[in-house]
Amino acid sequence: MKKFLVIFLLISLSLTACKKQDKCYELYGTWKVYAVPTDMLGNPRAIDFDYVTFFNSDQYTVYHTDTIIQGGTFSFLRISPPDIIGNVTVNYCLKLNESFNIHPHRNLYYYSQFFIIFNGNDSLTLSNGISYSGPDNDCFRFVRK
Repeated sequence: MKKFLVIFLLISLSLTACKKQDKCYELYGTWKVYAVPTDMLGNPRAIDFDYVTFFNSDQYTVYHTDTIIQGGTFSFLRISPPDIIGNVTVNYCLKLNESFNIHPHRNLYYYSQFFIIFNGNDSLTLSNGISYSGPDNDCFRFVRK
């Protein structure tokens, strides 16, 4: 009887250990930026980085002309139930933990938390805030590279 109980406990532990963590797999890969937030007056800022890569090891890097200008780790917070705001469904919140930043202006990186919005398979919006009509002007918009 004890042998059966030990085997049952070992199987239960191995199944629990193998359970996949809920992650946002669509985010992994390299994304080219095509729009950045506006300034306080609503004027578009200059795009001061080229792309960002999210690795499945929970690391991210930001590039400007093939030079890494920022990096660190990221984590997810699953929004349950998903927020449906306007015509936008938000399933995840992304938190960036910056390890280094050598960007000369540092104006992109005062954000540390984003709502993740997928607009199809190859289009991504990272929004710092969402109003009831959808993402506001604090959005970074990307296409898959």
